[in-house]
Amino acid sequence: MEERYSEIEKDNRLLLEKMSFIMRHNSMDNQNESSKYGHSLNHGQRKRELARITKENQAILRRLQQSEPTYDHMEWDDAARKNDEYMRNICEMPSKNLDQTERLDQSYASQQYSAAEEEH
Repeated sequence: MEERYSEIEKDNRLLLEKMSFIMRHNSMDNQNESSKYGHSLNHGQRKRELARITKENQAILRRLQQSEPTYDHMEWDDAARKNDEYMRNICEMPSKNLDQTERLDQSYASQQYSAAEEEH
């Protein structure tokens, strides 16, 4: 069995040496010149299609940027405050989380008030 392995190793080494010699000396036609002939027959069509897709994407982006949002975050804040107030009204025991929410509401209101003053 070892004799077989040594024979395979010897053949592999000889093959590697031959390949190395060929690569160093360009004794065979191993240069790839196919890039000279690799022209796409539909290059123009692909280019037009890419331009069309890009134009459509830009139109979609423009429409998205110009559209008004459908959700009003101020309404969401008001609804959350009302829900917190309802929760406080029906709770038997006061909740620390609700008190914290109330403090956040007060700080938010003061920020809105100061921002409104800066605008005027």
